[in-house]
Amino acid sequence: AGERPEFIIEYSCSHRTHESTPTPEHGVIDVLGADCVEGYFPFDGDNNEATGKFASESTGKFYHLDGYFGKGVRMDDGYITAKDFRPGSGSFSVGLWFKTGGIPGDPALLSNKDWRSGGNPGFVLGLSGTSAFFNCGNGHGRFDTGAVLPLDFKDGWIYVVWSVDREANTVGVSMDFEPFRTTPIKEEFRGASFDTDLPVRIGQDGTGTYGKSFAVLIDELVITNRALNNDDLAALKKFYAAE
Repeated sequence: AGERPEFIIEYSCSHRTHESTPTPEHGVIDVLGADCVEGYFPFDGDNNEATGKFASESTGKFYHLDGYFGKGVRMDDGYITAKDFRPGSGSFSVGLWFKTGGIPGDPALLSNKDWRSGGNPGFVLGLSGTSAFFNCGNGHGRFDTGAVLPLDFKDGWIYVVWSVDREANTVGVSMDFEPFRTTPIKEEFRGASFDTDLPVRIGQDGTGTYGKSFAVLIDELVITNRALNNDDLAALKKFYAAE
Protein backbone atom coordinates (compact mmCIF):
# COMPACT_ATOMS: atom_id res chain seq x y z
CA ALA A 1 0.00 0.00 0.00
CA GLY A 2 2.94 2.31 -0.53
CA GLU A 3 5.69 3.69 1.63
CA ARG A 4 4.91 4.77 5.17
CA PRO A 5 7.14 6.79 7.48
CA GLU A 6 9.28 5.10 10.08
CA PHE A 7 7.43 5.19 13.41
CA ILE A 8 9.56 6.35 16.30
CA ILE A 9 7.08 5.98 19.16
CA GLU A 10 8.21 3.10 21.36
CA TYR A 11 6.53 1.44 24.33
CA SER A 12 7.98 -0.41 27.27
CA CYS A 13 7.70 -4.17 27.60
CA SER A 14 5.10 -5.67 29.88
CA HIS A 15 3.95 -9.06 31.10
CA ARG A 16 1.98 -10.75 28.32
CA THR A 17 0.95 -14.21 29.49
CA HIS A 18 -2.76 -14.57 30.17
CA GLU A 19 -4.80 -17.75 30.27
CA SER A 20 -8.22 -17.41 28.65
CA THR A 21 -10.97 -16.76 31.19
CA PRO A 22 -14.75 -16.47 30.59
CA THR A 23 -16.03 -13.16 29.26
CA PRO A 24 -17.43 -11.20 32.22
CA GLU A 25 -21.16 -10.52 32.28
CA HIS A 26 -20.48 -6.84 32.89
CA GLY A 27 -17.78 -5.97 30.40
CA VAL A 28 -16.31 -3.23 28.27
CA ILE A 29 -19.72 -1.71 27.45
CA ASP A 30 -20.20 -0.97 31.15
CA VAL A 31 -16.66 0.39 31.42
CA LEU A 32 -17.00 2.89 28.57
CA GLY A 33 -20.77 3.42 28.69
CA ALA A 34 -23.50 2.16 26.37
CA ASP A 35 -23.88 5.59 24.74
CA CYS A 36 -20.18 5.58 23.83
CA VAL A 37 -19.87 2.04 22.46
CA GLU A 38 -20.94 1.89 18.82
CA GLY A 39 -19.96 -1.74 18.31
CA TYR A 40 -18.59 -4.59 20.40
CA PHE A 41 -17.45 -8.00 19.19
CA PRO A 42 -16.58 -10.46 22.01
CA PHE A 43 -15.97 -13.23 19.41
CA ASP A 44 -17.07 -15.94 21.83
CA GLY A 45 -17.46 -18.67 19.23
CA ASP A 46 -19.24 -16.41 16.72
CA ASN A 47 -18.94 -12.97 15.09
CA ASN A 48 -22.07 -11.42 16.61
CA GLU A 49 -22.04 -7.70 17.37
CA ALA A 50 -23.26 -7.37 20.96
CA THR A 51 -24.88 -3.91 21.10
CA GLY A 52 -27.30 -4.30 18.20
CA LYS A 53 -26.49 -0.77 17.04
CA PHE A 54 -25.38 -1.80 13.57
CA ALA A 55 -25.81 -4.80 11.35
CA SER A 56 -22.78 -6.88 10.43
CA GLU A 57 -22.21 -9.62 7.91
CA SER A 58 -19.52 -12.32 7.96
CA THR A 59 -17.89 -13.49 4.74
CA GLY A 60 -15.55 -16.46 4.42
CA LYS A 61 -14.07 -18.73 7.07
CA PHE A 62 -13.19 -17.84 10.67
CA TYR A 63 -11.12 -19.62 13.32
CA HIS A 64 -12.38 -19.14 16.89
CA LEU A 65 -9.55 -19.98 19.29
CA ASP A 66 -8.87 -19.34 22.97
CA GLY A 67 -8.90 -15.58 23.42
CA TYR A 68 -8.21 -13.09 26.19
CA PHE A 69 -11.74 -13.72 27.41
CA GLY A 70 -13.48 -16.87 26.17
CA LYS A 71 -12.77 -17.20 22.48
CA GLY A 72 -11.04 -14.87 20.03
CA VAL A 73 -10.93 -15.02 16.25
CA ARG A 74 -8.45 -15.23 13.39
CA MET A 75 -9.57 -13.92 10.02
CA ASP A 76 -7.02 -15.53 7.72
CA ASP A 77 -9.79 -16.46 5.26
CA GLY A 78 -12.68 -14.16 6.12
CA TYR A 79 -13.83 -10.67 7.07
CA ILE A 80 -16.78 -8.88 8.66
CA THR A 81 -18.68 -6.03 7.02
CA ALA A 82 -19.89 -3.38 9.49
CA LYS A 83 -22.83 -2.29 7.39
CA ASP A 84 -24.01 0.78 9.30
CA PHE A 85 -20.73 2.20 10.63
CA ARG A 86 -19.83 5.39 8.73
CA PRO A 87 -17.61 7.72 10.75
CA GLY A 88 -17.86 10.63 8.31
CA SER A 89 -16.07 13.60 9.86
CA GLY A 90 -16.82 12.47 13.42
CA SER A 91 -14.47 11.17 16.10
CA PHE A 92 -14.17 7.45 16.79
CA SER A 93 -11.88 4.96 18.50
CA VAL A 94 -11.08 1.29 18.10
CA GLY A 95 -9.62 -0.96 20.81
CA LEU A 96 -8.83 -4.66 20.96
CA TRP A 97 -6.55 -7.37 22.26
CA PHE A 98 -4.30 -9.08 19.73
CA LYS A 99 -1.76 -11.87 19.77
CA THR A 100 0.65 -12.77 17.00
CA GLY A 101 3.99 -14.42 16.41
CA GLY A 102 4.61 -12.06 13.50
CA ILE A 103 2.68 -9.87 11.08
CA PRO A 104 3.46 -10.45 7.40
CA GLY A 105 2.67 -7.54 5.10
CA ASP A 106 0.40 -4.68 6.15
CA PRO A 107 -3.08 -6.20 6.68
CA ALA A 108 -6.08 -3.99 7.42
CA LEU A 109 -7.93 -4.42 10.70
CA LEU A 110 -10.63 -1.82 9.96
CA SER A 111 -10.96 -0.01 6.65
CA ASN A 112 -13.30 1.49 4.06
CA LYS A 113 -10.69 2.17 1.38
CA ASP A 114 -8.90 0.37 -1.42
CA TRP A 115 -5.67 -0.22 0.50
CA ARG A 116 -3.65 -0.98 -2.62
CA SER A 117 -2.67 2.68 -2.42
CA GLY A 118 -2.41 4.79 0.72
CA GLY A 119 -3.57 7.82 -1.24
CA ASN A 120 -6.92 6.26 -2.13
CA PRO A 121 -9.93 7.85 -0.41
CA GLY A 122 -10.91 6.53 3.01
CA PHE A 123 -9.09 5.27 6.09
CA VAL A 124 -7.41 2.14 7.40
CA LEU A 125 -6.27 0.92 10.81
CA GLY A 126 -3.90 -2.01 10.68
CA LEU A 127 -0.73 -3.79 11.70
CA SER A 128 2.50 -4.04 9.77
CA GLY A 129 5.64 -5.93 10.77
CA THR A 130 6.36 -4.41 14.17
CA SER A 131 3.96 -1.45 14.12
CA ALA A 132 0.32 -0.42 14.41
CA PHE A 133 -0.66 2.23 11.87
CA PHE A 134 -3.38 4.66 10.78
CA ASN A 135 -3.72 5.96 7.24
CA CYS A 136 -6.20 8.16 5.43
CA GLY A 137 -6.25 9.44 1.87
CA ASN A 138 -8.33 11.68 -0.38
CA GLY A 139 -7.36 10.53 -3.87
CA HIS A 140 -4.27 12.71 -4.22
CA GLY A 141 -2.70 12.96 -0.77
CA ARG A 142 -2.26 10.79 2.31
CA PHE A 143 -1.67 11.04 6.05
CA ASP A 144 0.04 8.31 8.06
CA THR A 145 0.90 7.79 11.70
CA GLY A 146 1.41 4.88 14.06
CA ALA A 147 3.45 3.30 16.81
CA VAL A 148 6.08 0.62 17.17
CA LEU A 149 4.92 -2.53 18.97
CA PRO A 150 6.55 -3.47 22.31
CA LEU A 151 9.80 -5.38 21.88
CA ASP A 152 8.25 -8.51 23.41
CA PHE A 153 5.07 -8.40 21.30
CA LYS A 154 5.51 -12.01 20.17
CA ASP A 155 5.31 -13.26 23.78
CA GLY A 156 1.56 -12.84 24.26
CA TRP A 157 -1.36 -10.42 24.35
CA ILE A 158 -1.17 -6.70 23.53
CA TYR A 159 -3.98 -4.16 23.97
CA VAL A 160 -4.03 -1.39 21.36
CA VAL A 161 -6.33 1.61 20.99
CA TRP A 162 -6.52 4.04 18.08
CA SER A 163 -8.26 7.31 18.99
CA VAL A 164 -9.27 9.52 16.04
CA ASP A 165 -10.17 12.92 17.49
CA ARG A 166 -11.72 15.09 14.78
CA GLU A 167 -12.35 17.98 17.19
CA ALA A 168 -8.70 18.17 18.28
CA ASN A 169 -7.50 17.08 14.80
CA THR A 170 -5.25 14.35 16.17
CA VAL A 171 -4.81 10.60 15.95
CA GLY A 172 -3.61 8.89 19.12
CA VAL A 173 -2.25 5.39 19.62
CA SER A 174 -1.95 3.57 22.95
CA MET A 175 -0.48 0.16 23.65
CA ASP A 176 -0.95 -1.72 26.90
CA PHE A 177 -2.91 1.20 28.38
CA GLU A 178 0.02 3.63 28.16
CA PRO A 179 -1.05 7.28 27.70
CA PHE A 180 -1.95 8.22 24.13
CA ARG A 181 0.82 9.46 21.89
CA THR A 182 -0.86 11.81 19.42
CA THR A 183 -0.03 13.15 15.97
CA PRO A 184 -1.73 16.20 14.38
CA ILE A 185 -3.84 15.35 11.33
CA LYS A 186 -2.63 17.04 8.15
CA GLU A 187 -4.48 20.26 7.41
CA GLU A 188 -5.93 18.97 4.11
CA PHE A 189 -7.82 16.24 6.00
CA ARG A 190 -9.20 18.39 8.80
CA GLY A 191 -12.99 18.46 8.70
CA ALA A 192 -13.09 16.13 5.69
CA SER A 193 -15.28 13.04 5.72
CA PHE A 194 -13.48 9.69 5.86
CA ASP A 195 -16.48 7.93 4.25
CA THR A 196 -16.23 6.33 0.81
CA ASP A 197 -18.50 4.35 -1.48
CA LEU A 198 -17.06 1.19 0.10
CA PRO A 199 -18.29 -0.23 3.43
CA VAL A 200 -16.18 -0.47 6.57
CA ARG A 201 -14.81 -4.00 6.88
CA ILE A 202 -13.11 -5.73 9.79
CA GLY A 203 -10.16 -7.92 8.85
CA GLN A 204 -9.94 -6.55 5.29
CA ASP A 205 -9.89 -3.31 3.35
CA GLY A 206 -13.05 -1.77 1.93
CA THR A 207 -12.87 -3.86 -1.25
CA GLY A 208 -12.63 -7.16 0.65
CA THR A 209 -9.91 -8.27 -1.76
CA TYR A 210 -6.65 -6.89 -0.34
CA GLY A 211 -3.91 -9.48 -0.78
CA LYS A 212 -2.59 -9.43 2.82
CA SER A 213 -5.01 -11.30 5.10
CA PHE A 214 -5.40 -10.36 8.77
CA ALA A 215 -3.74 -13.51 10.17
CA VAL A 216 -3.76 -12.25 13.76
CA LEU A 217 -5.68 -13.60 16.77
CA ILE A 218 -7.87 -10.79 18.11
CA ASP A 219 -10.43 -10.45 20.90
CA GLU A 220 -12.69 -7.89 22.56
CA LEU A 221 -12.97 -5.54 19.58
CA VAL A 222 -14.73 -2.32 20.56
CA ILE A 223 -15.64 0.65 18.36
CA THR A 224 -16.68 3.92 20.00
CA ASN A 225 -18.40 7.03 18.68
CA ARG A 226 -15.97 9.42 20.36
CA ALA A 227 -12.26 9.81 20.87
CA LEU A 228 -11.15 7.85 23.93
CA ASN A 229 -8.85 9.65 26.35
CA ASN A 230 -6.33 8.73 29.04
CA ASP A 231 -9.06 8.43 31.69
CA ASP A 232 -10.74 5.82 29.48
CA LEU A 233 -7.43 3.96 29.22
CA ALA A 234 -7.13 3.90 33.01
CA ALA A 235 -10.66 2.48 33.28
CA LEU A 236 -9.92 -0.18 30.65
CA LYS A 237 -6.69 -1.11 32.41
CA LYS A 238 -8.49 -1.52 35.71
CA PHE A 239 -11.06 -3.75 34.03
CA TYR A 240 -8.78 -5.90 31.90
CA ALA A 241 -5.65 -6.03 34.06
CA ALA A 242 -7.58 -6.05 37.37
CA GLU A 243 -5.22 -3.46 38.84
